[in-house]
Amino acid sequence: MRLFARPDVESTTWHKDIDPYLTDGAKADHESFDPSYLEVTGVSKEGTKVDSGASAQRARVQVPMRPTGEVYKVDLVRMPNGTWAVDGITPGDLGQH
Repeated sequence: MRLFARPDVESTTWHKDIDPYLTDGAKADHESFDPSYLEVTGVSKEGTKVDSGASAQRARVQVPMRPTGEVYKVDLVRMPNGTWAVDGITPGDLGQH
């Protein structure tokens, strides 16, 4: 999320920096994303795990952002090599199900 919340970074650099941490689906979802529209500029506190569902391969973390205090939902997937990748980033109330 520290790489995500950078509205002052040029789009090509932003994508180059964040793409290694995204699943292919998340890369496609963010393909045309312009970080200059972000209102958040950083992480205010560490994220906390809020849900893993019935699988050890998926997790959801909520991350409070600054300066707004808005909480982003980050969906994670364990990759075949054992690392975690971001499968989705959802701001605020859009992440409620």
